[in-house]
Amino acid sequence: MKAPAVLALSAALTAAAACGAAPVEIGLDLPGLAALPAGAYGEIVVTDLAEPAPVPGFAAGTELSAYLAAELGRSFPGRVSRAAGPAAALAGQPPGAAWREAGAGLDRAVFLTGTVTLAGRVRKAVDKAAPSDGPFKRTLVERMQWTMTVDLVFVSAATGEAVHRTSLSEEREYTELDKPVEFAFSDLSQRVRDRLLPALLGTTTLERRALLRR
Repeated sequence: MKAPAVLALSAALTAAAACGAAPVEIGLDLPGLAALPAGAYGEIVVTDLAEPAPVPGFAAGTELSAYLAAELGRSFPGRVSRAAGPAAALAGQPPGAAWREAGAGLDRAVFLTGTVTLAGRVRKAVDKAAPSDGPFKRTLVERMQWTMTVDLVFVSAATGEAVHRTSLSEEREYTELDKPVEFAFSDLSQRVRDRLLPALLGTTTLERRALLRR
């Protein structure tokens, strides 16, 4: 149990003793589960992500890795750095020797690598705002749908072995068919971040406890 929780519990016990046998309800901030537990690693090295189907004119792998590195740097207590990464990492199944060589001299480091696919397509959808001319007649409109699929692998620099894997997929539709890919990337990468960071670093949860004194 962390120090704040211990202090809160101690204060609650003191209050319970002063109030006799009456139960005392307290709130405790308890750490949640994390794929990268606090203290397990001192550095995250974010490599460029491979793109199995690149979007012409936009480097989604480089852009997303830079974005994730910046966001991790705001939350991870250790060091976050960037690297190109071994070429063999492109499939997310790198040979251990390549990672150990790349991680030589790093202290308790883990590599973040993997792949990203950003794909757009035009789809037809029912325009619910348009007036209908009977139950079987609906107005169809075109929407631009962008999908981001991310497969991430965390590789120990010391052993060259994968210590965690995760896959995320987000999509969003736009009424503008010519919506620039940069806008879709910004929207989707934020959604990926909002799901990824709590799973990696954990979030505290407030739980209620009732203390009884005999």
